[in-house]
Amino acid sequence: MFNSKIPKIKNKGFTLLEMLIAVTVIAVGLIGVHTALARAVNQAIEVRKRFIAIYLGQEGIELIKNIRDGNWIEGVAWDDGLISCSSGCETDNFDHPTLTSYAEKYFYIDDADDFYKYIDSPGAGDVKTLYQRKITITEPETYKLDIKVELFWKFNGEDKTIEVDQNIYKWR
Repeated sequence: MFNSKIPKIKNKGFTLLEMLIAVTVIAVGLIGVHTALARAVNQAIEVRKRFIAIYLGQEGIELIKNIRDGNWIEGVAWDDGLISCSSGCETDNFDHPTLTSYAEKYFYIDDADDFYKYIDSPGAGDVKTLYQRKITITEPETYKLDIKVELFWKFNGEDKTIEVDQNIYKWR
């Protein structure tokens, strides 16, 4: 008889169960990374939109200052055309800014110069934005105006608002 031992073959591969567990762990990890990246991109987009709103708010303040300074140059009352904005106004023109009643208009990015503007008849290249700007001016004292600029837009179905406030004064 044979005294030799038959060697047992050891299985050095993965079992099906081990493969399923490994694939599940990798899939959960990839889903987590994908979710984190999607959130980061979404937050970056929201931050960009907030920056634009803040800049448009500051621009609203500068437009009001431009009107006040133009009044001084023209020799008219410093607050001429400004004190009628207690219920809200709109303006977008730096060359000859004038205030009109707030009508909830959206800004467009003008195709000709890439500025944010109110456009009554947009052209083919003009792009409608998400933003509306309301400028409110109150006169708490005879030499001082309180300016409040509010920007409104929607992001991911939520209403967003930024408010910029500043006081301007009569030049002596």
